[in-house]
Amino acid sequence: MVLFQGFYQPYWTNPAKGTSRGQLMVSNAQLVGYPHGAQVFLNLEDNLSDGVTPTTRAGIIQWVQNWAAVVQAAGYTPGVYVGNPQILGADDLTSGLTNVSVFWRSASGSAPQSARGYVLRQPSISAAACGTTIDIDTSGSDNRGAGLVGAGFPRGLTAPAAAGALGPLTPARILDTRGGGALGPLGITAVPILGRGGIPSTGVSAVAINVTAVNPAAGGFLTVWPSSRTQPDASNLNFAPGQTVPNLVVVPVGTDGTIKIYNGSFGAMDLLVDVAGYYLDGTPTAAGTLGPLTPTRILDTRGGALGGVSARALKVTGRAGVPASGVSAVMVNLTAVNPTADGFATAWPSGTALPTASNLNFVHSRTVANLAVVPVGADGKIMLFNGSPGPVDLLADVVGYIAG
Repeated sequence: MVLFQGFYQPYWTNPAKGTSRGQLMVSNAQLVGYPHGAQVFLNLEDNLSDGVTPTTRAGIIQWVQNWAAVVQAAGYTPGVYVGNPQILGADDLTSGLTNVSVFWRSASGSAPQSARGYVLRQPSISAAACGTTIDIDTSGSDNRGAGLVGAGFPRGLTAPAAAGALGPLTPARILDTRGGGALGPLGITAVPILGRGGIPSTGVSAVAINVTAVNPAAGGFLTVWPSSRTQPDASNLNFAPGQTVPNLVVVPVGTDGTIKIYNGSFGAMDLLVDVAGYYLDGTPTAAGTLGPLTPTRILDTRGGALGGVSARALKVTGRAGVPASGVSAVMVNLTAVNPTADGFATAWPSGTALPTASNLNFVHSRTVANLAVVPVGADGKIMLFNGSPGPVDLLADVVGYIAG
């Protein structure tokens, strides 16, 4: 684990210095090739004063927030080492440092401990080893499932070169509203995307993210779309009260570098957003590259359900931004709505045999969604099969196409 400690006492009474300290630490991390998404820690201790002027809680919180914002914008995961003496309390670590993602606790019994837990902790201080003394640290997972990242230097991931090509990333969490900031009923939140979690700050057309609805108070759905466009009549995942549900989402990035998420329910809920990759900006022409689209509904069978153990063709080319030709596959979010029996749905290219596969599985009366990448038949259509004995309504929202 690489640790960059940014502790200089004279800076604590000047919150603006947090930004410059973050910039220096980012430069050092980039200099040694520290991988994007890995954790960078600040040594947060002995901050009661700069030796002349006492430090205020508000001042140190702003200092750390400024530091963490710079680290996060560079694609790293900001964390703090929590030692003693310490002006902040456990509540400050849990809810005050909103830009800090992970924590590292010292063995000091008087050091504050965040309610969310730690990814690193010291069982003991100044243990004898090899003729000297060291602080022993061990890793673990915190109460939100965060783990230790960056224990080594993984093989570099290939950056995309062609417009619409995928830039895969080590998964990185860029939003977690637990502990404060839940999305309210029928609420909308903007999520900054560019420059976070390893995503470049420019030249990005869309991102691949995993979105999770956590413990919603009421049943409903989530819609994710680019911030610079009108909210679409589409959904990305559906949930029941108390049900934690994830789904992979591919969404264009707004001109301001953000996306928006809408809570289509009458209850509050927490959100998780994990980055998985990004797509290079530009018109896709090379085979296999993605043309991202604002989510658009191209099928809604409510009022004409798909019967049990039956299939239906769906025209996809020349619709909702999908070109009429030169398309090898489409990316669609499929939703089974209020199924009357347990079963599954399969999507496949028209003109070919029904495969032994499924794209989503459902139980009686439970609405469920999943993202599917489906090759397009020679006639520009895909097929949808209801693998249950009872009728089911299906929704299909197109989110992009793959150039052929």
